[in-house]
Amino acid sequence: MSNVRILTHPEQTPEPLPDHARQTMQEQFQSFCLRRTGARPYQFAGREVAHVTGWNETSHLWHEINLFRDNQGRFVVDLRVFKKSTADQDMFHVVMVDSIDEAAAWLENYDPQQDVKVDIDFDGNTASMAEIALQAADLQLRILDAKRQYAAIVGDLFYALRLSV
Repeated sequence: MSNVRILTHPEQTPEPLPDHARQTMQEQFQSFCLRRTGARPYQFAGREVAHVTGWNETSHLWHEINLFRDNQGRFVVDLRVFKKSTADQDMFHVVMVDSIDEAAAWLENYDPQQDVKVDIDFDGNTASMAEIALQAADLQLRILDAKRQYAAIVGDLFYALRLSV
Protein backbone atom coordinates (compact mmCIF):
# COMPACT_ATOMS: atom_id res chain seq x y z
CA MET A 1 0.00 0.00 0.00
CA SER A 2 1.46 3.33 -0.98
CA ASN A 3 1.15 6.63 0.77
CA VAL A 4 0.27 9.63 -1.45
CA ARG A 5 0.45 13.25 -0.36
CA ILE A 6 -0.85 15.94 -2.75
CA LEU A 7 0.13 19.49 -1.84
CA THR A 8 -1.13 21.51 -4.81
CA HIS A 9 -2.78 20.71 -8.12
CA PRO A 10 -0.03 20.43 -10.77
CA GLU A 11 -1.79 22.67 -13.29
CA GLN A 12 -2.52 25.37 -10.73
CA THR A 13 -0.62 28.45 -11.85
CA PRO A 14 -0.75 31.88 -10.39
CA GLU A 15 -2.47 34.66 -12.28
CA PRO A 16 -0.12 37.10 -14.03
CA LEU A 17 1.22 39.42 -11.39
CA PRO A 18 2.27 43.05 -11.52
CA ASP A 19 6.01 43.64 -11.07
CA HIS A 20 5.73 44.69 -7.42
CA ALA A 21 3.89 41.45 -6.55
CA ARG A 22 6.29 39.22 -8.49
CA GLN A 23 9.02 39.72 -5.86
CA THR A 24 6.63 38.61 -3.11
CA MET A 25 5.69 35.53 -5.16
CA GLN A 26 9.36 34.59 -5.64
CA GLU A 27 9.85 34.73 -1.90
CA GLN A 28 7.09 32.10 -1.47
CA PHE A 29 9.02 29.47 -3.41
CA GLN A 30 11.18 27.04 -1.46
CA SER A 31 14.73 26.18 -2.38
CA PHE A 32 15.33 22.49 -3.18
CA CYS A 33 18.53 20.55 -3.76
CA LEU A 34 17.94 17.07 -5.19
CA ARG A 35 20.53 14.30 -5.12
CA ARG A 36 21.26 12.61 -8.48
CA THR A 37 23.18 9.37 -8.92
CA GLY A 38 26.26 9.96 -11.05
CA ALA A 39 25.62 13.68 -11.47
CA ARG A 40 25.78 16.92 -9.56
CA PRO A 41 22.78 17.77 -7.37
CA TYR A 42 19.98 19.70 -9.04
CA GLN A 43 19.08 22.96 -7.29
CA PHE A 44 15.96 24.99 -8.00
CA ALA A 45 13.28 27.14 -6.44
CA GLY A 46 9.71 25.91 -6.57
CA ARG A 47 6.90 24.10 -4.81
CA GLU A 48 6.36 20.45 -4.03
CA VAL A 49 3.22 19.20 -5.80
CA ALA A 50 3.07 15.59 -4.60
CA HIS A 51 4.93 12.82 -2.81
CA VAL A 52 4.28 9.07 -2.94
CA THR A 53 6.19 6.19 -1.36
CA GLY A 54 5.93 2.44 -1.81
CA TRP A 55 7.80 1.45 1.34
CA ASN A 56 6.76 -1.77 3.03
CA GLU A 57 8.50 -4.19 5.36
CA THR A 58 8.63 -7.15 2.98
CA SER A 59 10.10 -5.56 -0.17
CA HIS A 60 13.81 -5.72 -0.90
CA LEU A 61 13.56 -2.24 -2.43
CA TRP A 62 11.02 0.54 -2.75
CA HIS A 63 10.46 3.65 -4.83
CA GLU A 64 9.55 7.17 -3.83
CA ILE A 65 8.37 9.86 -6.23
CA ASN A 66 8.43 13.58 -5.51
CA LEU A 67 6.84 15.91 -8.05
CA PHE A 68 7.74 19.61 -8.01
CA ARG A 69 6.86 22.68 -10.03
CA ASP A 70 9.71 25.14 -10.32
CA ASN A 71 9.45 28.92 -10.37
CA GLN A 72 9.60 28.85 -14.20
CA GLY A 73 6.52 26.60 -14.42
CA ARG A 74 8.44 23.45 -15.38
CA PHE A 75 7.94 20.13 -13.61
CA VAL A 76 10.70 18.30 -11.77
CA VAL A 77 10.33 14.56 -11.19
CA ASP A 78 12.45 13.12 -8.38
CA LEU A 79 12.45 9.31 -8.41
CA ARG A 80 14.30 7.64 -5.57
CA VAL A 81 15.08 3.93 -5.30
CA PHE A 82 15.87 2.72 -1.78
CA LYS A 83 17.30 -0.71 -1.07
CA LYS A 84 17.08 -2.52 2.24
CA SER A 85 20.51 -4.09 1.97
CA THR A 86 23.22 -1.76 3.15
CA ALA A 87 25.53 -3.42 0.62
CA ASP A 88 23.43 -2.01 -2.25
CA GLN A 89 23.43 1.64 -3.28
CA ASP A 90 20.28 3.71 -3.35
CA MET A 91 19.59 5.41 -6.70
CA PHE A 92 18.37 8.96 -7.36
CA HIS A 93 16.90 10.06 -10.71
CA VAL A 94 15.84 13.64 -11.49
CA VAL A 95 14.23 14.80 -14.73
CA MET A 96 12.95 18.25 -15.73
CA VAL A 97 10.03 18.50 -18.17
CA ASP A 98 7.72 21.21 -19.48
CA SER A 99 4.33 19.64 -18.74
CA ILE A 100 2.58 17.29 -16.36
CA ASP A 101 1.91 14.98 -19.33
CA GLU A 102 5.65 14.74 -20.02
CA ALA A 103 6.25 13.95 -16.35
CA ALA A 104 3.57 11.22 -16.51
CA ALA A 105 5.10 9.78 -19.70
CA TRP A 106 8.56 9.66 -18.12
CA LEU A 107 7.19 7.85 -15.06
CA GLU A 108 5.23 5.42 -17.24
CA ASN A 109 8.30 4.60 -19.32
CA TYR A 110 10.66 4.07 -16.38
CA ASP A 111 11.61 0.39 -16.06
CA PRO A 112 11.87 -0.61 -12.38
CA GLN A 113 13.42 -4.00 -13.15
CA GLN A 114 16.70 -2.16 -13.74
CA ASP A 115 16.70 -1.42 -10.00
CA VAL A 116 16.91 -5.11 -9.01
CA LYS A 117 20.39 -6.42 -8.33
CA VAL A 118 21.35 -9.53 -10.29
CA ASP A 119 23.23 -11.70 -7.83
CA ILE A 120 23.17 -15.18 -9.33
CA ASP A 121 26.29 -17.27 -8.79
CA PHE A 122 27.14 -18.75 -12.20
CA ASP A 123 30.33 -20.40 -11.02
CA GLY A 124 29.82 -23.99 -12.14
CA ASN A 125 32.37 -25.25 -9.64
CA THR A 126 30.47 -24.11 -6.56
CA ALA A 127 26.80 -24.01 -7.57
CA SER A 128 24.71 -26.83 -8.96
CA MET A 129 22.20 -26.29 -11.75
CA ALA A 130 19.41 -26.66 -9.18
CA GLU A 131 20.93 -23.91 -7.01
CA ILE A 132 21.30 -21.62 -10.02
CA ALA A 133 17.68 -22.33 -11.01
CA LEU A 134 16.51 -21.42 -7.50
CA GLN A 135 18.55 -18.21 -7.60
CA ALA A 136 17.01 -17.35 -10.98
CA ALA A 137 13.51 -17.97 -9.62
CA ASP A 138 14.27 -15.71 -6.64
CA LEU A 139 15.52 -13.00 -9.02
CA GLN A 140 12.31 -13.27 -11.06
CA LEU A 141 10.23 -12.83 -7.89
CA ARG A 142 12.24 -9.75 -6.86
CA ILE A 143 11.80 -8.24 -10.35
CA LEU A 144 8.06 -8.93 -10.25
CA ASP A 145 7.84 -7.35 -6.78
CA ALA A 146 9.70 -4.22 -7.93
CA LYS A 147 7.50 -3.87 -11.02
CA ARG A 148 4.26 -4.32 -9.06
CA GLN A 149 5.29 -1.91 -6.32
CA TYR A 150 6.37 0.75 -8.83
CA ALA A 151 3.19 0.36 -10.90
CA ALA A 152 1.11 0.72 -7.72
CA ILE A 153 2.70 4.00 -6.63
CA VAL A 154 2.61 5.49 -10.14
CA GLY A 155 -1.06 4.52 -10.44
CA ASP A 156 -1.82 5.97 -7.01
CA LEU A 157 -0.03 9.21 -7.90
CA PHE A 158 -1.89 9.57 -11.21
CA TYR A 159 -5.21 8.83 -9.52
CA ALA A 160 -4.58 11.35 -6.74
CA LEU A 161 -3.61 14.01 -9.30
CA ARG A 162 -6.57 13.01 -11.49
CA LEU A 163 -4.28 12.45 -14.48
CA SER A 164 -6.29 10.49 -17.01
CA VAL A 165 -5.81 9.56 -20.64
